[in-house]
Order: sequence, then structure tokens, then C-alpha cells
Amino acid sequence: MGGDGIFAVSARGSRGNDMNTKTLFGILTMTLALSAQVQAQFDYNNNGDGTCTITGYYGAGGAVAIPATTNGLTVTTIGYGALSDLYSLTSVTIPNSVTTIGGDAFSGCGRLASVIIPNSVNYIDEEAFNNCTSLSSVTIPNSVTSIGDYAFEECTGLTSVTLGNYLGAYEFVDCYNLTSIYFTGNAPINPGAAFQSDSKATAYYLPGTTGWSTFSADTGLPAVMENVPATITAQPQSVVVNAYDTTSFSVSAYGTMPLNFQWSFNGSNILEATSSILTIPSVVQTNLGTYAVVVNNALGTPATSTNVTLSMYPYIATPFTGAITYWGKSATFSIQAWGTGPLDYQWFNNGNAIQGATNATLTLTSIAATNAGLYSVVVTSALGSATNPPAQVIVEPAGVSVALYPGVTIDGVVGYNYIIQSTASLTNTNSWVTVTNLTLTQPVQIWFDSNTDASIPANAQRFYQVLPGQ
Repeated sequence: MGGDGIFAVSARGSRGNDMNTKTLFGILTMTLALSAQVQAQFDYNNNGDGTCTITGYYGAGGAVAIPATTNGLTVTTIGYGALSDLYSLTSVTIPNSVTTIGGDAFSGCGRLASVIIPNSVNYIDEEAFNNCTSLSSVTIPNSVTSIGDYAFEECTGLTSVTLGNYLGAYEFVDCYNLTSIYFTGNAPINPGAAFQSDSKATAYYLPGTTGWSTFSADTGLPAVMENVPATITAQPQSVVVNAYDTTSFSVSAYGTMPLNFQWSFNGSNILEATSSILTIPSVVQTNLGTYAVVVNNALGTPATSTNVTLSMYPYIATPFTGAITYWGKSATFSIQAWGTGPLDYQWFNNGNAIQGATNATLTLTSIAATNAGLYSVVVTSALGSATNPPAQVIVEPAGVSVALYPGVTIDGVVGYNYIIQSTASLTNTNSWVTVTNLTLTQPVQIWFDSNTDASIPANAQRFYQVLPGQ
């Protein structure tokens, strides 16, 4: 990492294209400046509008969760061939931010056994999951309005599919072991050869939906109506966000209509959260916690989802912006941080860690000149870190202020008591107010009215009189 290297990209052409597979070579400059593991596993292209497209993956495989954001960009597209031919991939979770799964995105992932497609996706391009032979079931949410040709071709391990009413051409061709196709809406129009060679399959549809006789005639597959309780076919997924991101949870369910949804937060129902998608705009600290959804219909026991969490990367909500302190006194500095905890803190002075300064507040006592400097703090959690940029702390010898105060010189007798009164207007004889009682300690003594700053326009004039005391 940090130098130049050779990289190879495998690119697949569309069906009938002579290029099929070719290898491209070039120079890749890699910079070791990645602050989170997820950023170290994915390549991406900046789309120029605050979003990005995942273009490659170089992690260890296994169970992979594609991030919703990377380097402040929202992931909306999984690009052409981004994770294709990755034999180490066993499961993939796609975030709710993604709207497009590109062509060949996961093609040839022979060990991919599980994929979660969220309700945000509306387009699955051609051959996206072609030849994923370990995939046994898949749920395509109703949000998907377009599926490219051969999207799931030769997924020979596929036995069950749940989808809405959109079909294109040849999507599930040569899925020889497909036995159950569950439709959540009306029969698709012109299903064509979507299930060509899938002779073992039966289509199941819900009461009140239409078009099934034509579907059977077009596909040669039997279509059977079933009355079933609500069943969750795709669970909501946990999400990690940056502060003020907009995020959502989604659930896919199957069962006799109508299906009713109720989302909860930390065990309490959320008012008006009654659809299959729960959107949380501008996430703040109080939104973090556990979410779940209950789905039911008129039949059977309600289906309850698994609990999922909304988590946040560390974020400094109220930063430390610097301070002026005074020699010999005490001062307390503080920040407010958000994020999924526990949150750890470390304060620094001029880049050096301050021993024991591991809280959101830092208190200095008996301040000396050596306490001056640039102070920063790093907030860390299991999800990452956030840094308060250095802010200046100044140590002054003392707090000094300059003002103009009116003074009264009294020439009297030591030990005598005098009443000093003031007014802003001589025309109102009832406006005199006693300011103080003064006992002289010397024959001629000056007294200053420290409560009246003569430099303030409201105190443009003030009159004083001295009366005998009691």
C-alpha cells in the first residue's frame, strides 16, 4: 500500500458480444489514508452529486455488507461487474441507499447462498446474479420495476422466488431446480420465457389477484391460489449512518392481502409508521436504538421481524472552539459527541496526549503559562473516530477590563457617616436614590460609583449629592 502496482479487471460483455471476457492492465496508485475498514474493502466512483457507485471489492469475502455511505458519499449503485466471479463471497447485504444493481454485479459468485435486496432497489440489470449456483431463494421487492435479461440465469440451486408482478425476458431461465414462485400481486403481463426450462416450478398467487390463466398458458407452469398468514420474506437490516443522514428500514412480506405493518423503536410503537418502509430523516442521537416491525393480516399469528439497530459513526455535535484562561485559576473545556457507544475520548495539547484526559470535559487547575497551546480531542468508538480540530487556549496573567466610573470627593470628618445619593435628572426631586453609606477613614476621601459605567450611552449624565448619615 502507498506505492504503484499492477491491477487486473475482468470485464464481461453482454450476451452475443464477442468480447465476453478480457483483461485490462494499468497502473493503480493506492494511498494508505483510509479511516474505516469498509473504505478499505471497496473501490468506488464519485457520481458528482453526493452519491457514488461501487466498482470493485478486495476484501476477504464471506458475509459482506455493502456500506450505505463511503467517505461522505451515499452509495446508490453497485456497478457493472463490481463483485463478479468472487468465489469467496457467501452472503451479501445491500443497503437501503442502493437503487440500481448493475449488470454482472454478482455473476459467477458460485458460493453466494444469500442476498438481501432492499425496497430501495428499482432496477436489476442483465446477468446481475447469473450463475450464482448456491443461491437457494431470493426475494425481489415490489420496488423493482425493471429486471434485465438473464438476471438470474443458471442459478441452479434456486428453489424459491418471491416477487411482484414485473418480469422481462429470460430472467430465471435454466434455473432447473426452481419449484416455488410466489407472486405478491397480479400476474405479470407477457411473462414470455422468463421461466424457460424451469419445468418443476409452480406459481403461487394470493386471493383477489388476476391474470393467472393467461400466465399459465404463456409459461406452461401451473398457478395455484393460496390463502396464507403474513410471512416475512426479507428481514430489515441494521444500518450505520453519519449524523444527519437520511436512512430507512424495509421489510418484505408475503401473505393474503391486506398486509398491515407496525414499526417500533426500543419496544414502543412509532406513530403512523405503518408501511413496509420506515424512513428516518436527518438522524440525530435520539434516533439511535433498536427497531422492529410486526406484519399481520386476517389470518394466523402476526409475524415479527428480527430486531435491528440504527447506529452512528462518532460525530462531534458541539466542538471545543478555544478559550481564554487566567494564570492561577481553573478552567473547564468540553465537547458534545454523538454516536453509538461506548465513546472514548482523548484530549491533546500541541499534538501530545494529555495523561488522564479521557472524558468529554477537561478541567485545568492552577493554570500556568505552559497550559497555553492548541487543544484537540479525538472521539473513538468501535465504528470509527472523529477529531475536534485544534483550537487555541490562551493563558492571560489576569482578567482586566477598563471602564469610566464617576467619582465623588468628600472633605469631612474621619469616623462620620455620609449618605451618597444619585439621580439621572435634577428636574424630578423624587428620583434621588441612595447608592451607599460611607464612613470616612481619612479627612479627604474619594468614592467611585463602580455600578455606573460612564462610557455607556445610557449613563450619559448622573448627579450625586452627599447627606449626613445616621
